[in-house]
Amino acid sequence: ATFLCEYFAKVGDPNPVVPVKDVPPACFEHYLPWRYGQCLQMVVKRPYNPCPWDQPTNVDDVLKCSDQTTHFVDNKQYDTWAVCNEHNYRWQCPRNYPVMCD
Repeated sequence: ATFLCEYFAKVGDPNPVVPVKDVPPACFEHYLPWRYGQCLQMVVKRPYNPCPWDQPTNVDDVLKCSDQTTHFVDNKQYDTWAVCNEHNYRWQCPRNYPVMCD
């Protein structure tokens, strides 16, 4: 799992600090899980779920991070939505804000 996630981190990052030469465009088209912590969670969890962020949490105003911690978010306090930046990024959005990416 670690080798796979290290590889995805190298070739899947849409904005790499040091671009990898000759990365096929398909690596970006398939939205590889290029964040290492998220990739590890996706690979080791059973059953495998390639898009855990497609489903919201089952609680309003609670965001789940990739390290599986949960955090209250306040729509009036924008900075509360950044809590997952220190917890391997977002895994699932709150039930009342179910859209991860648009």
